[in-house]
Amino acid sequence: MGRGRSGTRWPDPVPSLSRVPEPAAASLVPMSTWLRPVLVVLGVIGLAVAGRWFGADQFLEVEAARRLIESHDRLGPVIFVGICVGGMLINVPESLLLAAGGALFGMGPGLLYGWVASILGTTATFLIVRHGFGAEGRAALVRRFGVLGRLDQQLVRHGFRTILLLRTILFVAPPLNWGMGATSVPLRSYVAGTALGVLPGLVVVTMLGREIALAGETGDWTRPALLIPGAVFALMLVGSALVARRAFRRS
Repeated sequence: MGRGRSGTRWPDPVPSLSRVPEPAAASLVPMSTWLRPVLVVLGVIGLAVAGRWFGADQFLEVEAARRLIESHDRLGPVIFVGICVGGMLINVPESLLLAAGGALFGMGPGLLYGWVASILGTTATFLIVRHGFGAEGRAALVRRFGVLGRLDQQLVRHGFRTILLLRTILFVAPPLNWGMGATSVPLRSYVAGTALGVLPGLVVVTMLGREIALAGETGDWTRPALLIPGAVFALMLVGSALVARRAFRRS
């Protein structure tokens, strides 16, 4: 308990997951503590295998996605959002799916649908880890991966600002999508930081998708409108890889 100037006693802050003590011995850990995370992991792996089995990655091809969307007329945007969210759950390259929005719908609508899909997909992965692993399981992940432990304290104090920065740099990288659910960041801060943080990257990949589609139609692959977002996207990938490498080296 803390004490203010007037002598009033204030409750101490809620401790982050990085401070949750480890169990004294593995034999003392209840089955429910590890069974639920194992079932969640097996479920995600099952979704990924099923997605590959049924050819979910075919929708990375714009023409295949276009045929599916056009065959459902007004439900096309809903189907596109669903494909993107599903891709985030089964580890299909998220950036390529979102870029397809620019090719399928154009810059404005593609950006809007991609933004909605980014928020829904990243929130789904967050909630799966947050509620699927439980407090003990999440604390074990934070202890296991040093980068999560270091971020945890920062996320408790400055959740929105930290998520905003991470999303701006890493965009919709899977380690960020899944890893943040193990930390103590509030859901509200996570969603708000994600909603704003993905916008720069989303603008780039949507523009790139649109320009690739136009270049395919015209045969002009040297247009500045294509090369510029392509170069920026390449820099995003390199920057994300460098940040991830540095973070996990320190884990």
